[in-house]
Amino acid sequence: MNNLITSYEIAKEVVKKLFFCTKKEEVEKVFFESNINNPKEKKSFLQECMQVEASYGFPSKEKLSDDDEYEYELAIFLEGSWRLLAL
Repeated sequence: MNNLITSYEIAKEVVKKLFFCTKKEEVEKVFFESNINNPKEKKSFLQECMQVEASYGFPSKEKLSDDDEYEYELAIFLEGSWRLLAL
């Protein structure tokens, strides 16, 4: 149970740090310092910070790679309009 609580606290701290990031380098630094390398995990943290379950509006007939999905989510995050709804 303690490991679960510790993991939750770490995740909460990562989301807090991400909230103040406005540049790709800052986001990548948070992930690097938190030892988060998996693009799916990175995408999840960005979505958690933006308080969304999923982003829509990327029409594609092809399946995107995990890296492409992360880059798409990162672009939405850095664009920043989600911050107006997160208040």
